[in-house]
Amino acid sequence: MTPTSHMIASAVTSAAFAAATHSWEGTLACFLSGILIDIDHHFDLWIHRKKILFQLKHIYDFCEKEKNGKFYLVFHSYELLAIFWMGVIFLHLNNIWWGMAVGLSVHLLLDQIGNNLKPGTYFLWYRIKNNFSKESVFPAGHFQRTNRNIFR
Repeated sequence: MTPTSHMIASAVTSAAFAAATHSWEGTLACFLSGILIDIDHHFDLWIHRKKILFQLKHIYDFCEKEKNGKFYLVFHSYELLAIFWMGVIFLHLNNIWWGMAVGLSVHLLLDQIGNNLKPGTYFLWYRIKNNFSKESVFPAGHFQRTNRNIFR
């Protein structure tokens, strides 16, 4: 999904969270976590290029067009999300933590639905098993399509 789509989805999710909980702290956590989870794309680019680049075009080109590099995507993981949820539930954490869990969950769910990736992509064990290879994430022929640009 595009950054704009994630911002809209986070705003809608946060509004629903606010209506359900009346917690401005939890609502803010929900909104920010739904967007900031994508910081792991910056980590992957930093590891690959050895410098910090914040322009969305650089991130997009690395993620969608460059065959080289690896997708570690530390925060895009069902396993870590499940552990996070268990902590929130079993430790009886407050609305800030609930908001974060909801924001992260919605982001990951929308990525799963909205991105054309192989089914196991958002499982950390799948990426580890495939040595974090980009080719294990994208369907065959993905890198041959070079004219896709979400920032037009």
